[in-house]
Amino acid sequence: MSGDGRLRRPATSSRVQVAARLRRPAQHGAQPWRVGFASVTAAAVFALLVALTLARAVIADRVASPLAEKLAGAERIAYYVIPERRELGPSFRIGPADVSLKLITHLVLPPNYPFRAEEDFAYGMRVTLESLDGEVTWEHEVNIRTRQSKSGGAGFGWRYENAFILDDPATGEYPRELTDDRLTRVRLPKGTGDRRVRLSFVPREPSTGVQGLARVYVRRERAVDDRTLRELSLAPEVAAELVDHLTYRDWEQLTDDERRTKLSYVWERLAAEGDAGDDYDILSIYETGFRLPRGTKTDERRLVVDDARSLAINVIGPVELRVDVFGPPDLVTKLGIKRRGLEGEDVAYPSSRARKRSLEVPPGVHTLIFESPIRLELTVEAAEASELGSRVWLCEADRPMRVDEDGNEVLEPDLRRIQVVRVGVNWRLHPRWTIDGPDDLATRMFRFDVRVVHPLASSWWPKRALGPALGPKPKLDLCFLDAAGEELSCTPWPGQATRQSRFEALRLGDEDELGTTPHADTRWYMVSEPQTMRVVVPEEAEQIELRAAPDAGDQRLIVRGYGYWPEVETVIGLPFRDHGSELMRWRYPPLDTRTWFPLRPANYDELQDDKAIADLLAQVRLQPRGSGGRDSRWSRGDPDIDDRLANELAGDDGWDPGPWVTLEPRGVHRRRSILEELDDEAARRLADRWDPSLFTELRPNRTLTINFAATGPSAPQLHWQVAPRTLGNSVKLSIDNQEYEHLVAETRGRWRLPVTEGRRRVEFEFEAKNHEYEMWINRPVMVASPPVSRRRVVHELTNTLVFPLIKRNEAALTVNVVVYVLRRRERVELALSIDGGHPKRRTGVPIEHLSKVDRTYTIDADGAYDEQDRPVDPRVPIRFVDLEGNNTLPLEAVTVQVTLGEDIVPGAHEVRLELLDGGRVWARAFHRGVADRSKSATSFTESTKGSDDVGVGFDVGGEVEP
Repeated sequence: MSGDGRLRRPATSSRVQVAARLRRPAQHGAQPWRVGFASVTAAAVFALLVALTLARAVIADRVASPLAEKLAGAERIAYYVIPERRELGPSFRIGPADVSLKLITHLVLPPNYPFRAEEDFAYGMRVTLESLDGEVTWEHEVNIRTRQSKSGGAGFGWRYENAFILDDPATGEYPRELTDDRLTRVRLPKGTGDRRVRLSFVPREPSTGVQGLARVYVRRERAVDDRTLRELSLAPEVAAELVDHLTYRDWEQLTDDERRTKLSYVWERLAAEGDAGDDYDILSIYETGFRLPRGTKTDERRLVVDDARSLAINVIGPVELRVDVFGPPDLVTKLGIKRRGLEGEDVAYPSSRARKRSLEVPPGVHTLIFESPIRLELTVEAAEASELGSRVWLCEADRPMRVDEDGNEVLEPDLRRIQVVRVGVNWRLHPRWTIDGPDDLATRMFRFDVRVVHPLASSWWPKRALGPALGPKPKLDLCFLDAAGEELSCTPWPGQATRQSRFEALRLGDEDELGTTPHADTRWYMVSEPQTMRVVVPEEAEQIELRAAPDAGDQRLIVRGYGYWPEVETVIGLPFRDHGSELMRWRYPPLDTRTWFPLRPANYDELQDDKAIADLLAQVRLQPRGSGGRDSRWSRGDPDIDDRLANELAGDDGWDPGPWVTLEPRGVHRRRSILEELDDEAARRLADRWDPSLFTELRPNRTLTINFAATGPSAPQLHWQVAPRTLGNSVKLSIDNQEYEHLVAETRGRWRLPVTEGRRRVEFEFEAKNHEYEMWINRPVMVASPPVSRRRVVHELTNTLVFPLIKRNEAALTVNVVVYVLRRRERVELALSIDGGHPKRRTGVPIEHLSKVDRTYTIDADGAYDEQDRPVDPRVPIRFVDLEGNNTLPLEAVTVQVTLGEDIVPGAHEVRLELLDGGRVWARAFHRGVADRSKSATSFTESTKGSDDVGVGFDVGGEVEP
């Protein structure tokens, strides 16, 4: 086309070229060298694509950040920042009935703080109650220890973390590290109106550059309608989540009562008063719930048992366990294994030469105990992977399940880390505690658990030829100081000979698990069972200090101090709380709340610099109640256990012959005289110590051998109580074939018999039906004895009875109160107190027990329970005769107690018994000892129906000369 837009013809030469091209045949494809080059190029590209596809996962793992995966499984939660000053922190309004708080806390670590898997962190939260006007009414400090859980570390960060914070987009600062979340429960006193709760942060380890975070919940009772609706319509996944936090059983396996109990309360999160940014600060963090067990490693960990260390593993059956023992067959047989259940018996497994053996564990909760006189290494795991992730190992609720490469659960001891202070000549500082709190007696009560440590690692004192190994007696000086630290006085405390503890040890080194294969630089120190010392600090003292006794030599002790909080009950943590019995108790279980709470020494930082702070590792295990005799009370550390040692000093048949003192209540009230039938063995037991209050029931038409020369009583007498229609009949007695007759002219009476000494054969007759009369003789029957009864005087209790008594020395004195309840009455509430709850106590001297001077008891259809819902004594029907003839209703008896311990000064005291729920019962009281010698003495016996943990019941009362 030309520039003017017209079509132009091609030139002649061009036409010739075009015609030549048209005559040339068509050529399709490419030249051979070009085809080969293209094929090679395509194959190389394809191979590269395949290689990149195969390496995609590896490349992704190397270059991808774990943040996205962590965020997908994390929950973003807002926490209140808790300052150190109470006035600057958040405040929460609660009601007068809100007494149970739950705190979920974190510690924000200093910037650029390095991660160490086994490092512990410590901090405190001070809980303050104040009125709406700002007046402080109550304050308590919670001590918290925590750590960090991280795993899967790489150059781009941690794949698993319990809690973390993202970068600040405004400043770009590197995020601070967070510790694991910790759940702490706090019990508050009841109030009379609305009040405020304030939190303040107490930094400890580290002490600078840290922050405290907290969320606050209060437990409130769920409305009945809401609870019923929730129980009926609870979604399966919600029910499973609820059960996971409370029990290891499925929701469907719980009984109706258990479901109602677990749904009866709800935890409500409290919102702070005021505005964010002005009245409080909020920090958003991420939580994943990941928690790394202590000492968890990728390599195999073997448990170690030897002549100084035994292992206790708590198991939920039924399950089959596999035990792998590492050692030659002739040594493997040295391993002893036994199973201890809630029924109170130890069942031994047979010895075996096999290195691999199976153990069948029946249903229920058990403690497996492994013992060996030589060193052996072993592992314990479930034989098969458990279905649905159900647990075999009864461990703490926040500890994840450890499994092997096949998915089988691996079992280890349940360990408690108990921080202690080392005392001895090797440490220049002495632990010191300050008297800090309300100006009352409870603030001045302290308890110290003392153990002896062997000076050589992994050793204990040599065993004797007879009996277990015994260590030296611990010796301490208990010193009291004023506010300026000047010494006021010192009192020595000599302990008793110590016994080895095979389940606890003091760890010094890097390894953190008891019974696992130790590192080369780990040192294990064997310790004794604890002995407990209690003391009431004098009013003029402001500090208390423990010092090694000058004559103790190179004695090495560890001590743990406790304060007393009588308003708070000791509550065992889950899951151990759900598994107990009257025969067995848990040793060293985790506690949700405690009456005796651990106290940090005032000079804690200095003691730590002196390397005097250490960790005692204790294995949680089942132990028979009352085991170990008197020493067992040391290890319990329970201030509410009465000192009943005197009552347990019984004869071969388990009965204590006294002497006993009957207490007479003061004031005007109704008294009744009854004849109470004793147990079937009473006649045999009391034949040699008969007294005037004892009577043997006579049966007609039987030949009885009666000891008329029984010492103690006056002249032999026949007593009767008959129906009015039988009056005018005569009692006929045959004594050694000599006949005697007496006319019965009154419904109640007695007949002095003509025989005064010797053993005689006696028969009697009375013309009446059996249910129309009862007759007794005040002498023992020697052969085929009929029932024996004792005369009692019981006192009517409608409001209060006050029993005066004399505590003659510093020894503990237990007052036993027998309560008689009508059989149809289902519930009785009682209170026992000493001197109105304010007895005068000995101060400045070490004692074994501090008396609980206010006791409350509930008697239900089964028996009596104390204020901590522990069984005290069963409710037993009694057979009795009202000697006044005015009461024939059936009665049941139960015994409750209060102890005037060694901390209460000798002298005059009074025990007050109050009926809290109205109505009427009958009661009598007595204690062990000798009464006024100017009065005539009688004797009686006492029966111990259970151990000191379960409760002791008593059959009779009276007094006797020693």
